[in-house]
Amino acid sequence: MSAGTLPPPANIEAEEAVLGAAMVSEPVMRKLAVVGLQPGHFYLDKHKEIFGILRRLYDRGLMPDELMMRNELPTYADYLSTLTSKCAAPSNAGQHAEVVMRQANARQNVEASFKLQESARAVTMGEKKDGESEELVREAQALIATDLSVVAMPTSPTEVAEEYASYLRSDEPDEVFELPFAELNDCVLGGLRRKQLAVFAGWSGFGKTWFLDQSLGGFHDQGEGFKLAIFGTEMSRKERVARWVATQTGISVKSQLRKTLTETELEMAVDHAHKLPFHYFEAGEWSADKIIDQAIGGGFDVVAVDVVNLIPGYEEDPGIAAGIIGRFAGLAQRANCLVILVSHLNKGRDTQATKPRPAKRDLKQTGALETHANAILFIHREQDAETGNVEPSGEAFWAKVRNGIEGTELLEFNSRFYSFSPRARRRGEEPPPAFASIGGNFP
Repeated sequence: MSAGTLPPPANIEAEEAVLGAAMVSEPVMRKLAVVGLQPGHFYLDKHKEIFGILRRLYDRGLMPDELMMRNELPTYADYLSTLTSKCAAPSNAGQHAEVVMRQANARQNVEASFKLQESARAVTMGEKKDGESEELVREAQALIATDLSVVAMPTSPTEVAEEYASYLRSDEPDEVFELPFAELNDCVLGGLRRKQLAVFAGWSGFGKTWFLDQSLGGFHDQGEGFKLAIFGTEMSRKERVARWVATQTGISVKSQLRKTLTETELEMAVDHAHKLPFHYFEAGEWSADKIIDQAIGGGFDVVAVDVVNLIPGYEEDPGIAAGIIGRFAGLAQRANCLVILVSHLNKGRDTQATKPRPAKRDLKQTGALETHANAILFIHREQDAETGNVEPSGEAFWAKVRNGIEGTELLEFNSRFYSFSPRARRRGEEPPPAFASIGGNFP
């Protein structure tokens, strides 16, 4: 049998397993989006068509099941039932998808080898001129150099325009994650959004973790059924729950963890512990890939990492850190969620009793964070000039906004409820530094 008559590399069973799993398990489409599976990776035309419809429905915010797909593709109704009946383990869909993608790459390499053979034969037989033969070689090299596992299929201008027109005409308000501070929301066009990577940063002890928890509590209270997760790299579950209960009841973390509560306080603490608005993962020493895998499987709308600096390799190697940040940016895009990275600051300017107002250069791994982050927020508070003790008054300010404007909100920290509230500028107080608009002028 000649090379030209060999069947092309393909794994039809893996393709069927992926399609069946996508219709029976809600997290599967999120996993496939992160893996990067595209219709063009499938060998059979009907599989390309089915997965194309699955992706289109998913991109509209739907979780396509068999019934929905039968309405979209009535000619394949019986085949769709066959696919779902064959689906034994949806949790393996990611591995099956990688098989499909490897086979797509293999088919591309086979096509490249045929072009090289054709070029060599044509030159030997004198069937093509040298220029034509070189063109075949170039085409083959381009095929070999292209990795289909990371290439996204383009969306046509018509599809993009129709999708945007539908968005503009919709009566539904734009979905945002509103911070509990109006002026900060105004700077980011109403709130943070899916597919964005945001950074919350500040000096140690200035309240960036309290600010994160307060923000997540605000997201939860928006009534949209958002599913939130914190991957904590430096705090146990008990500590994190104690901090949340403290923000809701005013019962100190110390009293909770030393268990010196009155009966009334105990009842209050237990009641509010059951109202924790986020899932919590003790992620100390977890790799970025393990965090991302858990985030995808959980189907979270917001994923926060507190703190990103303690992920193994982040502090030691800028190259590793850049890769970690890039993968979290990819998680936001492919899993259609908001990712928040809480970051420590460099010690370079932290040499005096009073710490300076932070700037982007104070971020550890500044370059990678600046490149990938849609927004960077600093939390800063005033300090006693002699003792360096942190005062309640402070501010939260955007140091980078990709779509919107940089700006500041003055805050006051409530030391009993461990939370921030907006405050008015005091008489004689200097206004916060003004920031220039980024990306245009916004009302």
